Amino acid sequence: MLGGIDILIGGHRGFAAKYPHNSWEGFSAGLASSDFFELDVRRTSDGVRVLAHDPNIAGGELVDATWGEVCQLDMGGGVRPITLDLLVGRIGDIPLDLELKNLPWHPDFDPTMEHPLAAAALARPQDMVTSFSWETMAAVRSAFPEIRTGLLVEPPVELDQAIKHAIEGGHNLVVPDFSMVESAAQVDAIHNHGLEIAVWTVNNGADARRLRDMGVDAVVTDDPPHIRQEVNP
Repeated sequence: MLGGIDILIGGHRGFAAKYPHNSWEGFSAGLASSDFFELDVRRTSDGVRVLAHDPNIAGGELVDATWGEVCQLDMGGGVRPITLDLLVGRIGDIPLDLELKNLPWHPDFDPTMEHPLAAAALARPQDMVTSFSWETMAAVRSAFPEIRTGLLVEPPVELDQAIKHAIEGGHNLVVPDFSMVESAAQVDAIHNHGLEIAVWTVNNGADARRLRDMGVDAVVTDDPPHIRQEVNP
């Protein structure tokens, strides 16, 4: 999915600067300015794959609510939550970055990997699957060797550690917090290992241009039209 002359622009949770996160309204509005979308996948008590960044919603735990309850929630202005299945079926051919939320300290952690793997199974050839849970990504890599996979990383974990783990695990890319990328030499080293690099969350034009000039493959941003104008005027 990544690579090419121009840096790719990914809409963070759709078009998070102007619309409720992970909403159909945000994805739809961001289509004209995004090369791909990043989104977050969690589950309800009845196993529905819902798009949500946080484990709690409307004062309760998402994993304790049914989809029938969750789909009635108002995320602002009458906007309702949506499922991963609905988004994949409706969004068209634009690539998706499915971030699987499955951390041991979250209430919806699934050590069996049943639910994360069910979400990963919906990835299309143009999509990729990522997670901060490297254990989850190992399970995805094993179950679906054809899917593009990446490791999310943020301090205090070091980028070099993620690169080493990605190489050993057969992943395709590393996805660090943009502040962890400091030089073109660092990006070149990542590419020389056969990996790609996408970074998050870049909302400042100067940061986006710096990362583009370093050779980063893609940036994820809350405001895709703004960052596109900044890096590809």
